[in-house]
Amino acid sequence: MERLKVENRDLRRVFDQATAAFQEKEAEIRRLKEEAEVLRRKLRDQLQQPFTKDTEQQETAANQEQESSDQPEQKRKKRGAPKGHRGATRKPPDRAPDRIVLVNPCQCPKCHSGNISACQETEEHTQEDLVIIRPLITRYVKKRGYCRDCGALFFPNGQGERPNGYIGPVAVAVAGYLRYAIKIPFDSVRKIFAGLWGLEITPAALVGFDKQLANTGRPFYEQIADMVKYSLELNIDETSWAEGPLIKWLWTFVARSQVLFKIASSRSGEVLRDVLGPVYNGVLGSDCFSAYNTIAAQAKQKCLAHYERAAKELEKFYPGDQTALLFAISLRDLFKRARQIKRDWLEGKITDEQAGQQALDFEEELDQLLETPFQNHDTENLRCRLIAHRSENFIFLRYKQVEPDNNRAERALRPSVVMRKITYGNNSPTGVFNHETLMSLVETAKLNNTNPLDLMMSLAGGDDPDKIKTMLFVPNTS
Repeated sequence: MERLKVENRDLRRVFDQATAAFQEKEAEIRRLKEEAEVLRRKLRDQLQQPFTKDTEQQETAANQEQESSDQPEQKRKKRGAPKGHRGATRKPPDRAPDRIVLVNPCQCPKCHSGNISACQETEEHTQEDLVIIRPLITRYVKKRGYCRDCGALFFPNGQGERPNGYIGPVAVAVAGYLRYAIKIPFDSVRKIFAGLWGLEITPAALVGFDKQLANTGRPFYEQIADMVKYSLELNIDETSWAEGPLIKWLWTFVARSQVLFKIASSRSGEVLRDVLGPVYNGVLGSDCFSAYNTIAAQAKQKCLAHYERAAKELEKFYPGDQTALLFAISLRDLFKRARQIKRDWLEGKITDEQAGQQALDFEEELDQLLETPFQNHDTENLRCRLIAHRSENFIFLRYKQVEPDNNRAERALRPSVVMRKITYGNNSPTGVFNHETLMSLVETAKLNNTNPLDLMMSLAGGDDPDKIKTMLFVPNTS
């Protein structure tokens, strides 16, 4: 009997252990299922993101309409501008008309009768239109010159002549403008020239135009690189870029009045050191990518928009996790108040000392928010990221010219991202050279209020380098 009791006790202990292990595994399975569901939702949202904007707007409008219908006592607001508002129309041209056309009445628009008498009353209607002209063919007849000083014999270049080229500088400039300012691929540029102007140009010739423009503009690109290196503040971002079958990285460096693009085979800090040197003596704004930790700077500002986006994702994907939800809401509120202090500082409502003190107060408040670790994996990752960059979150309240986010770099990078979707990058090192050079010049010209077409015209026409420098490096206030 005693032996049976011992066996029964042993069996119960084994059963209890197996039950506990089963419950532990069951809890682990539930946790993994929840994580898998969150990942599935994230993946679904990322795949549907390009198509959900209009849907979300429609849902919002439908919800607002439903809320309005639930309150019949409130009169719905009529769509459009208020009744009796002053209409808006296109501004008239700022110069005299190129031609004046007198229109006499010939037929009645109502009964189509031709028995018409002209009255004294007149009406004026001004419109602007395009003139599509055919290509201008110019033949340069050049007399050979002889230099009485050195004995050289030469043929001079005529005004508007592109030496050794069968296509003139205006067409070369327009092709470069369409490619790098409008983001049109070579084949479409060829169709535009053929359809609008009857000028047949092969895609290979367009590539040659790019190469000429890039070679002419490269000295100015190098000057932009020097100015970026010694700027007081800088925003940096990067994205993938294709060179044929190779995956490279397109880096953008945005200073106050210059934009530099560099296409490199690496996404590491080596590219930063190659462009800026081992130490950047200014304030460097970026996201939290680890490569930016490898270069020293006077100060660094991390992008608050990336933190806020991560907080929104916590609210979206973990609505039942009260701890993560409270952390995300508190973090967004903290950064919202910090941005308001920045606006007050720029408007002169607070002094430099008050802004600096506010930065210290926000850092202490953030420290308190980050004291306790989180069980939620994504929330803990965000917490660790904020701790790692503790001294780099409120630099914008210590330097007046520094922005709280990295929007300047992202905006400068967006045209190249659009171009990548259309052209799939470049096919050769020459294409990479052309893209980083001409995109740097075009975006720098935009920052200095210069029309990129004027810049392309000067590069294609071989204008005085000082004139091109004025377009790129001296703000045009006209």
